[in-house]
Amino acid sequence: MNARPGAKSTQSDDMERFVLRALAQGRIGFAASQPQDRVTVTLGAQAFQFAESEDFLKSSLRQCLASPPTATDPVADIALYADYSGWHLAHQAAALCVPHQGPPPPDTYLAENGVRAIYNAERNSWDIFDSKNRFGVRLQPGTAGTAVWEMSAPLAYFCKWIADLDHKTMVHAASLTIGGVGALLVGYGGAGKSGTVLGALACGFQSAGDDYTLISATDGYRAHAIYRSVKQDVAGLDRVGLPRPTALNWQNKAVFRPETLLPSAIVDTAPIHVLLAPRLGAKHTRFFPIDPLGVFKTLAFSTIYQHAVDSAQVFKACAALVRDVPCFGMELSDNHTEVSAELAKFLRQLPC
Repeated sequence: MNARPGAKSTQSDDMERFVLRALAQGRIGFAASQPQDRVTVTLGAQAFQFAESEDFLKSSLRQCLASPPTATDPVADIALYADYSGWHLAHQAAALCVPHQGPPPPDTYLAENGVRAIYNAERNSWDIFDSKNRFGVRLQPGTAGTAVWEMSAPLAYFCKWIADLDHKTMVHAASLTIGGVGALLVGYGGAGKSGTVLGALACGFQSAGDDYTLISATDGYRAHAIYRSVKQDVAGLDRVGLPRPTALNWQNKAVFRPETLLPSAIVDTAPIHVLLAPRLGAKHTRFFPIDPLGVFKTLAFSTIYQHAVDSAQVFKACAALVRDVPCFGMELSDNHTEVSAELAKFLRQLPC
């Protein structure tokens, strides 16, 4: 006899027990943390508090995620806890079925009940989020094996799942806006997105992110800030005339809050009136219409490559975006002032 739709299978019982135990242990850990040791982060219309079993990731959240509090911030009714004790190593084998070899098996029952889980076999770590009860836990055996990119883009899966609650989709793209007109910059790493954003910020533009961005379509297409820091290599800093930092990240890039050098650089939200696919190496900056299909493939697949979850949601959001918003190629010169001036001129001419 086939199981009724949504019913648990015997195969899912071990997974459910493990996940529920992880969430329960995480709640105990969060409750035991001191309020002054928690970091509060606003993410669009949602907000969360983060605590951890040892002081490790909070400084990265403060640098990359947390925004200055305002009177209109949403109540932080979501909690996340990072547990570095490693207790889960002795209990996850049954849940995984085949320990240490790939992601957990699909679990329809948990998914239908609002639970999301990602397992990383290389680091033996879990990110688990209960969207109905608005609580998440990270299980990680110590801090030494943390992913190299985590300090520059902390809690990415949780940010994506929390954004889902607000009907926003996380994409791998950058945004720029000036004079009420905005663009989303689409491209794989090295296409020139971050350099274009930084140069434009130095020339009076604003941005809702230079790498990861939330997009929504409820009030016209808009970009919303996730990470409020900017990443740029030393050569890019030199081109814009910004000071070199004392430390670089794993990509040999500086990670910094641009408002420390460029006031009002990062904004909570920006309009999207055009999609731009930048390309380096031109003598003069120019814009030209391009096939939306190519933009869709770049945006969707670079996002899925970065996150590897919920591909159907990403495809749907990206397909609607490229269908409704014009797509242009953008050949970039190496003069950030010229690029920014041409971009401002191009945006002003758009029929918004």
